[in-house]
Amino acid sequence: MKEHFVIKGKRDFIVNKVADEYIGYDRLDLEYYSFDEIGAEILYCISKNFSLDKIVELLKQDYEVSEDECKQAIISFLEETPILHIIYANLVKSDIYLQLKPFREK
Repeated sequence: MKEHFVIKGKRDFIVNKVADEYIGYDRLDLEYYSFDEIGAEILYCISKNFSLDKIVELLKQDYEVSEDECKQAIISFLEETPILHIIYANLVKSDIYLQLKPFREK
């Protein structure tokens, strides 16, 4: 995974690796956010407009986790991340938003 990437959208969100964590920077709100390696991998995949299934496939290659557990962990991460409002347009492009509250059927 790259040590620097940008999630393009209405507000570009810049992510850089600093030591053993990833720091995301919101230039409009002048706020920093910290992510671990897995969170950064999810965000990188979102920056590439990958589908939820594609993100699950990639994470399963690196981690011993079932497909359902992986998918649920990604959804939980996205629903709880403080940058959801920044990346939401990207989630719409890849239809991931349909798996999040209030759109998911379960």
